[in-house]
Amino acid sequence: MPKNKKMKTTKTLYLISLLFLFSCNVSHSQEIRISNIDYEDTVHVDEYQLHGMELEIPINEEYRFVKIKNITKVMNEKNENLVYIAAPVDSTDEFQKQLMHEFPSQKYFSIDRKNAILRFLFKSSPNRNIKQVSGNLAYIKKNRNTEIIGDLGIALNKNILPESAPFKAFQVDKAYVIEYLKREKIKEAKNKGISVEELEKSRKVLIDTFGPQDIQFLDNQLLLFIPGDREKILFIKFFDENDKEVILSENYNGMQEENELIAFNFEEKPNKNWKVKIYYEDANSIAIIPFDITNK
Repeated sequence: MPKNKKMKTTKTLYLISLLFLFSCNVSHSQEIRISNIDYEDTVHVDEYQLHGMELEIPINEEYRFVKIKNITKVMNEKNENLVYIAAPVDSTDEFQKQLMHEFPSQKYFSIDRKNAILRFLFKSSPNRNIKQVSGNLAYIKKNRNTEIIGDLGIALNKNILPESAPFKAFQVDKAYVIEYLKREKIKEAKNKGISVEELEKSRKVLIDTFGPQDIQFLDNQLLLFIPGDREKILFIKFFDENDKEVILSENYNGMQEENELIAFNFEEKPNKNWKVKIYYEDANSIAIIPFDITNK
């Protein structure tokens, strides 16, 4: 984790990484448990010293995805509530935004085929015997309202999704991406009140530190342009003609994103007979379910 004037990562002298079996009162009566409490990596945010905790959420065939909506209690033996609620972050601080986006994670995890591991932060205390954890989980129901099937056989630069879909998606080529990125750099430089050359110099520092920031063109790649706000989109997956999921390659963790562009990298050449399935958050398909885990 990179250093930051408001946050830094330090190592404590010990690691407590235990598997706790807790009883859990939850409306769908499935056992949720704390799978890990990590005291080794300590994050400092303002005046708080924070640690990480993981919840293991069991498979549930009724729902497709799950995430932590909020944590309301993290109680220890001294009846101290160690819950940490992040204050609004500075929108210009990318590191803060990324950290607070992940704890608790604003990202949904699949729950229909395997258990999900959800992570959040809580405040440090000399008393580390956690007795109770409470909060709310947000589940996405498994129904047609949360899945859109796209046709990759449609010509380039045409919408591949049904007209009834709440957004559009276009399969594009390398030439389109190059022109798009050029326009985006001009727009970014104008918004910052600097020249494109100055923007390129500032980007070079990021590239030297973290690697390429623009989409890198690779073999066996498929490019999608999805205009507008993608916040409601949870996952994009690909399936072959036998409805078997096509796994992404390990190059760039399978995908690269640049504003409204997404590059998907595969181990094999993309096939026009494949289907793309876009899973998204629909307000009518969300179930908020409370949970209460107590140590027996």
